[in-house]
Amino acid sequence: MYLKIKMEENITPSDLNLTGQHGEIPYVLLHKERLGIPDKGVFIELGGYDGVTASQSLWFEKNGWTGILIEPDPRYKESIVKNRNCIISFSAIGDKEGIVPFYQRNGQLSGTAGIPSLNVVQVKMKRLDKLLEEKGLDHVDYINIDTEGNELDVWDSLGKYKKTVKVVVIETHYKPDVEKAKEILERDGFKIETQLNINTVFVPKEIPPYELDYLPVVFPLHHAGGADGRNGELKYALRSWDKHYKGKIRIAIAGAHKPNWITDDVILIPCVKVHANGRMKPKGLKSSVKTTAGFFHQGFMWAYDDVVLLKDETEETIKNAHATTKWKHGGGRWQRSCFKVFERLQKEGLQDFNFSSPHGTYYLDYSMVVESFNDWGAMKGRFPFESWILNKRKCKPKFDQFTRLIKANINIVVPETSAMLNWSGNCWNEPLKKYLQEKFPEPSRWEK
Repeated sequence: MYLKIKMEENITPSDLNLTGQHGEIPYVLLHKERLGIPDKGVFIELGGYDGVTASQSLWFEKNGWTGILIEPDPRYKESIVKNRNCIISFSAIGDKEGIVPFYQRNGQLSGTAGIPSLNVVQVKMKRLDKLLEEKGLDHVDYINIDTEGNELDVWDSLGKYKKTVKVVVIETHYKPDVEKAKEILERDGFKIETQLNINTVFVPKEIPPYELDYLPVVFPLHHAGGADGRNGELKYALRSWDKHYKGKIRIAIAGAHKPNWITDDVILIPCVKVHANGRMKPKGLKSSVKTTAGFFHQGFMWAYDDVVLLKDETEETIKNAHATTKWKHGGGRWQRSCFKVFERLQKEGLQDFNFSSPHGTYYLDYSMVVESFNDWGAMKGRFPFESWILNKRKCKPKFDQFTRLIKANINIVVPETSAMLNWSGNCWNEPLKKYLQEKFPEPSRWEK
């Protein structure tokens, strides 16, 4: 039995400091009803850093929740006290109580476990259940544990409160970390809900799986604003979906921020790396598609802002990606990367359609992305991962008319039979803008 997730329920934050490190907060809000998340609940965040940067609890605090922010590193005490209004604890948390060494490393990597560092301070360690009793809390709705090495000790110290938890987020850098966390959490009645980058999300075993009652359409955006610095291309891509897609969709942005002209109901999937010094750096396309796959586990359309629909599409037709049987040997770096994929597909005896030149829209899901990236872990630089993923899954291509503009020209000629139009960066000029404006003059429902 799958629970339908309705589109109307979900409004998500756009400030990166309100989304969690890898989109945990938007994910929870997206599934709020299914997960039994109350409007005003109780949170615990362990590993609070400065209390603001990529916070796992700041959104909850600003929306009427109560809870505890825990950060034993004394370097961040001033910032936390200044910026937060929830209950604050500067104790370390573990499965024992007493005074323990705390290893100060760069930024968010400090903790009581792991490799010792030159800077060591002594801190008080408490059990989490004792801290909850001390603060007068009788349950926990959402808990995030990021303590750089002793996450499972922290979980065990929650004691009798485990049975009250609705969502558990644990940092798991490597596959053995995931397997160990899975073993412990399953023992306590939880299961893996999804993987959001290096964080594993657990929920009680009785929570039903889900399917969306809409098609997610995700646009990865360059942090600098695309060809014109204002995400102008995206406006026309959205207008084309609004005009030609015959079905229910939800738009999401995978990137560092949403354009200021876009409506609040568009989801932001934060695709940034938080460095040890707290600075955020945008992720590349490959990391972004992996993060998105964890967010929309069941499946999503991976679209680009330099592609517009020119013909009506349904969910059934849009899931078949445009392709060609042609692969160019030599040429630029992109063409060489494409041909490298072609050679490996042939070597492994797989279908070998070129889904990447031109690029269009692609239907992907979590298992497709994870399996394909695991099988080719050395994807570096600009890499045509769409062709690798779709061919490995034997996805059915379509060969109807697809027009790609590769050279700037004063004359924009698009055949009437074209189903999609894609252009390269140097084609974003006044003639193309004029063509798109004439083709899509009305603002989409996602423009303010």
